[in-house]
Amino acid sequence: MDFKVEHEMIPLSEVIYDGIQEQGVELDYILPDYYPDIFRMVKCEIVPEIMSYSIGEGKISYELCVSVNILYCSENSKQLNTLRQKMNYSKTVESAKIQGNPEVVLIPETDYVNCRVVNQKRVDVKGAVTTKIKINGENKQEMICDVKGLNVQLKKRPVEYAVGKLSAYKTTEISEEIELSHSKPQVKSVIRACAYANAPDTKVISNKLIVKGNIDINVLYSCEDNGTPSMETMKFTVPYSQILDINGIDEAYKCYVNINTASCEVTPTADNDGNMYKLKCEISVRISCNAMRSGYAELVTDIYSTRYPCDFKMTGVKISCMPASFDESVNEKYTFECTDSKIDKVYDVWCSAGNTSIKTIPEEKSVLVSAMLHYAVMYREHDGMPVLLEKECACEHKISLPDIEYGSYADAEISICNCTYNLASGDKLTVNPELKITGKVYRSSEVEAVSDIQINSEEIKKADSNYALRLYFGTTGESIWDIAKKYSTSVNAVMEENNLYDEKLAENSMLLIPIVK
Repeated sequence: MDFKVEHEMIPLSEVIYDGIQEQGVELDYILPDYYPDIFRMVKCEIVPEIMSYSIGEGKISYELCVSVNILYCSENSKQLNTLRQKMNYSKTVESAKIQGNPEVVLIPETDYVNCRVVNQKRVDVKGAVTTKIKINGENKQEMICDVKGLNVQLKKRPVEYAVGKLSAYKTTEISEEIELSHSKPQVKSVIRACAYANAPDTKVISNKLIVKGNIDINVLYSCEDNGTPSMETMKFTVPYSQILDINGIDEAYKCYVNINTASCEVTPTADNDGNMYKLKCEISVRISCNAMRSGYAELVTDIYSTRYPCDFKMTGVKISCMPASFDESVNEKYTFECTDSKIDKVYDVWCSAGNTSIKTIPEEKSVLVSAMLHYAVMYREHDGMPVLLEKECACEHKISLPDIEYGSYADAEISICNCTYNLASGDKLTVNPELKITGKVYRSSEVEAVSDIQINSEEIKKADSNYALRLYFGTTGESIWDIAKKYSTSVNAVMEENNLYDEKLAENSMLLIPIVK
């Protein structure tokens, strides 16, 4: 009799790389002659951004752009001046496990920055940035799904798993020109600009993913108000629509899409009358998509032969489930007490998140996301001098996820989608950022399944009697499989002989056990 064992490849998600890369930043900057001299330093920061990345065999390469931003005032002036210098670095992550098209997460953060004014025309900046790198790949396990021949009886368990993983990535440039209302003062220079990409709408059409959404842009610029140096804010929205080519994708796939603004450059331009009432906005947007669908298989969890001795080996099989995604909006706040000076006018407030980490808590069916929030307030004192206040504060939020299990791991990102303030008095100001916490929990379950079978077809089992039927007293909840295996008969034979429809006994009962020979 032919004996055939059929196998199936079961994918398993795994973290193939989880680490950091550091990059030192050094800048010896000499101001051009047409820039005013430095008298008072207001702020120096370095802002890292991932511009693009590419996947190769055994490695991932990415382009890191670091922007050094300096705010200062010149002597006898209350006008805020800006300096910006960009530096680009090419970085590589090597690992033999990087194969195919893995999911890549790159999060750059500033470690520290030191700024020293050498003289009125020269600034020395030293700092460092860290890129958190997480690469999620896939491993495959070969498991037994069917056995035929030699009177083999199988107990199977159906499992659902994540399969057919597809990934796509695209960087696109969006250009928009915005005209200010003439009720606002003209732009002298842009102090800061930040962009936030809202959750997109997606649609799958014939091997393509259409992504549409909006990007909110906040701008703080310097100007003159009746001849007095001042600052103004402006908010506007830029739409985008992009197509990602993903071969093999269809509506059966669930898409996890991330939109990140790699850079946001806003520069003032003159209108037809030569007035600075226009802003040219150049945004670099990174769009990444990880798509997967559900697959189904039956694993053999027990086996015996009604005729021949049978030995087998059991192995714990991890099954990757579809990731559970989360998207939560939470509000935070921090109160500044400006004891050294009185606030005459608030120009702008903002907040950024760093050092984000996530911890799974399976026993509570939740994840804990923590981060450091950096608060900033730009305001004018009563003497007209611009002042920047900054403060860091830790925050954490617990997010309920009913589907989380032991052995799960998670990724999370925090972005600031809005930031408001409340000035209670002349020396107390409360900043209220709205945080958008998004991420995925990668879940897996473990199944004990048969991984190897040995059947001795040269030896026939010895029957313990010559009867064709035996009487057996079964108890409530007892498995028909266990009974059939005990007497080397088949489950179907026991159920047919006793007119049973469930594979577990509903009550105590006497059973007729047909003996298969």
